[in-house]
Amino acid sequence: MKKLLKKLAVLPLFFGLLLTSACSSDPTFIDVRVTTAGSNPTPRAGVAVHLFMENHGPGTAFFRPIHSRRSVITGSDGVASFELEEFELAFSGNQTTFHFGVFGGSSSSPTILGTGSITVREGDRREVVIRY
Repeated sequence: MKKLLKKLAVLPLFFGLLLTSACSSDPTFIDVRVTTAGSNPTPRAGVAVHLFMENHGPGTAFFRPIHSRRSVITGSDGVASFELEEFELAFSGNQTTFHFGVFGGSSSSPTILGTGSITVREGDRREVVIRY
């Protein structure tokens, strides 16, 4: 009985270590740079950039702000930075494609102003440029 209790007491520690090692991966960042179109692009501040999962890209009915995973507003440098969660990267094994969109118009009838897509691996730091 004592042996069984000792084994059961060690079990939570084992699972704690297992979970800690599984969740201690390098963070993944995607910087989305939004600029004006043309030969001399300038940063666009205060623009909402929407992140979409791999199966909700341009050309699908789900590429609308209401279906975005999340959105970030660009800073004065025109950059919206996304730090991706581990569960967001786990869908496609070792890499995942994300889509980004900038929209205008109303929420019921949004207009796509610009898009960008990128495939990332865990621990990457990548940049996407959207010009419009």
